[in-house]
Amino acid sequence: KRLKVSESRGLQSKFNLGTEEDKPRYHVSVVDSGIPKAEQSIRCGVFVVPQGREHEWSFSDTEGQIQIAEGNKIGRLIVVSMGRGHEFGSMDEIQQELGPSMLPLAPASMPPNEKIPYFGIGEDVGSRVIVKEASSSFSGKYVIEDVDIEDDAGRNQKYRRLIFLDSPNTIQSEARLSFKQRAPNSKPKKKKNGKKSKSHRGVEKNVQCSVDFKFLAFELHRAIVSSLCLVPQLYESNKDVKKILLIGLGGGGLSMYIGSQCSWLGTLSMDIVEIDDTIVSVSKEWFNFRESERMNVHVADGIDFLKTTNERYDAVILDVDSKDNSSAVRAPPPAFLDTKMISHISDGILKPGGALLINLVSFLPS
Repeated sequence: KRLKVSESRGLQSKFNLGTEEDKPRYHVSVVDSGIPKAEQSIRCGVFVVPQGREHEWSFSDTEGQIQIAEGNKIGRLIVVSMGRGHEFGSMDEIQQELGPSMLPLAPASMPPNEKIPYFGIGEDVGSRVIVKEASSSFSGKYVIEDVDIEDDAGRNQKYRRLIFLDSPNTIQSEARLSFKQRAPNSKPKKKKNGKKSKSHRGVEKNVQCSVDFKFLAFELHRAIVSSLCLVPQLYESNKDVKKILLIGLGGGGLSMYIGSQCSWLGTLSMDIVEIDDTIVSVSKEWFNFRESERMNVHVADGIDFLKTTNERYDAVILDVDSKDNSSAVRAPPPAFLDTKMISHISDGILKPGGALLINLVSFLPS
């Protein structure tokens, strides 16, 4: 039987396919473009999203999926992304596996003998390796995964990501990995606790893997760093110690970039507040984050820290998400946006001429 819906523009169905041990093998969305049948080039098509790219707006958001359909004059587009914790073969093998499940999703008006074409980004199905799967008492279940993504220049790059499974299509932290040959007869360095540094699975033993701190994965982090240039007192005098407060550590990529790459700030001191001690451990073990005399981590609630600290800062950065996925404002939590708290930061935390930088994620219409 075919999926009986109106074929009007919008999302028609969304479901998981082939769930094993609470891990769906495929995530399926069915959208209709609303293009009149006479103007359609393709009645129905299946788009297979490469592993590691399922979070991108075009593939995860209904409007993005519809735009793909509209741009290719497809009447109905079935968007399929691959679930974590499973192995996948070639595009041909995936097509053969999906075939029987895709036929019933075709429009009821489509002739039964008409074939459904499959699309993707070339023949690339992506690569994803889960290197750690665990749970935090505060943040819930999470995974750390390494993915291969082709950049704009066509070069294959490897990235390490932290994903909270209550928001599986949202990347909490991301870092680009770099690799270099080890010196002959050298062994992996051990940390202070005696454990060897974590490596990238599938990499030869004589290749050393590390996080590239010269790279910022998120545009919002690039915007934050650029915004620091708008605070004159941060760069006008290199004699004074500049103080920055960052609420939200994640993988530590933003703090490590500011500490290692922003030499124009002069002598810098950073306080970083992270509510989840598990995430602090993750940042050190898997993302190469390092504390120092001028980069201190405080395991505390960000609001409590702001209310009790006696320090004054040249810049305060709020880069913390809300755990309430039902809220229209996903970052920061509402308490940080309270007018009294904003006034407290302005009058009691920032030095004169200092700046408050906020990573604001809002789905409100205005």
